[in-house]
Amino acid sequence: MHPRSMATAAAVVLAATAARGQLAEAGMERVPEFGGPQDLPGREQGPRTNEPSEPSTIEVEPDAPRGWFGGARWREWQRATGDWGGVRTTLEEAGLTIEASYTMDWSSVWSGGIARRASTRHLFDMNATLDLDTALGWTGATLYADFYAASMRGGSRDVGDWQWFSNVETDRNGGQLAEAWLEQRLWDDAVRVKVGKVDANMEFGFVEAAAAVLNASAAYSPTIAGMTTYPDPSFGAVVFVYPTERLYVGGGVFDGATMDGIATGNRGPDTLFDEAAGSWFFIAEGGVTWEAAGPLAGGRAALGVHHHTAAFARYDDDVEDGASGVYALVEQALWTTGEEDERGVWVFVQAGWASAGDVERHCGGGVTWRGPCEQRPCDVVGLYVTWIDLADEAGTPYAEDETAIEVYWKIALTGSVSVTPEVQVILNPGGDASLDDAVVGQVRFEVVF
Repeated sequence: MHPRSMATAAAVVLAATAARGQLAEAGMERVPEFGGPQDLPGREQGPRTNEPSEPSTIEVEPDAPRGWFGGARWREWQRATGDWGGVRTTLEEAGLTIEASYTMDWSSVWSGGIARRASTRHLFDMNATLDLDTALGWTGATLYADFYAASMRGGSRDVGDWQWFSNVETDRNGGQLAEAWLEQRLWDDAVRVKVGKVDANMEFGFVEAAAAVLNASAAYSPTIAGMTTYPDPSFGAVVFVYPTERLYVGGGVFDGATMDGIATGNRGPDTLFDEAAGSWFFIAEGGVTWEAAGPLAGGRAALGVHHHTAAFARYDDDVEDGASGVYALVEQALWTTGEEDERGVWVFVQAGWASAGDVERHCGGGVTWRGPCEQRPCDVVGLYVTWIDLADEAGTPYAEDETAIEVYWKIALTGSVSVTPEVQVILNPGGDASLDDAVVGQVRFEVVF
């Protein structure tokens, strides 16, 4: 490593160590939290209308060729392991849907940052959805469990960026039962209740049009400190009400132990009763969706509020008693085909503000083009830009704000395999004036099993 790079890396480590030291003195060693990949099969985001969401299934005509001893070519299979000789379809007809996927990110720091080297991140996800209405006659009920195993080396530690250019990255390696919850729909789907170990980002703050973006800030505004999500979902309860087909409002309360320094991703409900924890995370979101209006297609606008009860260490040696904030998002389809395999162009914007934490303000936005041509209906081309206003009170290590610009192309190689080459430019990585702007090349490889 170049001497200047070594000095820069040492400075970043010292700054991070100092920040951790202040947290430790306050009894608050923190665990980073970022939204994970938004488009993994089986991980359904909470519906924004009162139309029930259907679990993914193998879509075939009764007499059409299908995967695994069914006559269809492998490149046409929707899942790499096919229909399991018909067993998969039988299970789905009985109400049980099983999904699995493998995601690998390979990246290389081409210039700037801390160290110019390549690294990889891996995520294996497997989940099961049981429709209790189909299986047991329990109307409106769904049981869900999700397991994932992640490993990583390098990544943002080579760049020094605060927002993490890969949403697969975590702060540790390992596997865990990340989600296990029961959902109940009531009164013709006008009310939806979910209880158990829940990924809060699957219910709050997400942007549907940003599902293919790789930068972690696209999952939700990074001003939402303590969001209980990948890699640390926690126990909680969520309630959504749909007054009309196009209006929704929902709220959730979650175990906030991650901000007390306890990783909840591989734990059960024990931290709810842990005297060393005791923090809670509250969040609520309301929104409206609309269909085509004039030359434009459908869209959505939402406003959310959140509060975390943990004590937040400040860089001026003071402690903030809790953190609150607001966020907003708008996504609009400029044009769509209106077909089931929908092609079109979407734009979206995000914004957030917080009273405490490292990120005080955030603004992000982008454009997504699905099916750039008739021959590539499942490809996704996109641009994403995200800016964060890092805390600038006395003693902060942040001399600048950070901006990331991402351009990507998700290429569907077969029905079950895709590759996403992309480039990200990170301006002022980590707000550190001693780091040069970074350019990162990255390729994501995904297989749906």
